[in-house]
Formats: sequence, structure tokens, C-alpha cells
Amino acid sequence: MAMASVHSLERLMRVGLDTPFVQNALEKIVQDQIAHEADELERLRPRLAEYESRFGMTSVEFFERYQSGEIGDEMDYFEWNVLYKMFLDSQQRLGYLRDEA
Repeated sequence: MAMASVHSLERLMRVGLDTPFVQNALEKIVQDQIAHEADELERLRPRLAEYESRFGMTSVEFFERYQSGEIGDEMDYFEWNVLYKMFLDSQQRLGYLRDEA
């Protein structure tokens, strides 16, 4: 449903529905999502820092080692991996929203 709405809106914008109302609504949606992603990153940073401190490596180092199989699959590592993936995904979405990608 959401993708259909996006595609419909895209088609309408191409045929002239590029009104100030639509522009303002879209800008508001983008700004709200930027705020959400920034909040998500701030929520994840201290959790990642806990793992970094406990295991004496950065999340980047850990992730590379975990993905290559150098590190076991203990529950702490599994959770750290999931948190870091969430962090990377949120960072990527934020970059897209800010047109940095």
C-alpha cells in the first residue's frame, strides 16, 4: 500500500501537482523522518559504546570480525551485531533523507 501511494504521488508530481501544499506536506514528512532516524542513532550509540567498552574494540572492528567468522556466535556478539546493523541501517536512511547518499 505504501509503495503504491509513493508511486501515485510521484506520477501526480510529474503531471503538475507540485503545489505548495504538497511540497510542504512532503517536507514535513521528510523532516519528521530525519528526526526519527537521528533519535534512533542517539538511542543506539550508548548501547554500542557499552559493548565497545566491554570487549575493547570499536563496533566497526567487531562487525568486520564477526562477519568474517573470526568471532564466535555468543549471545552478546549476536546482540551487538543486531544493534550495529540497526545503527548502519538508520545511518543509511538518514543519509538518503539528507541527500547524502
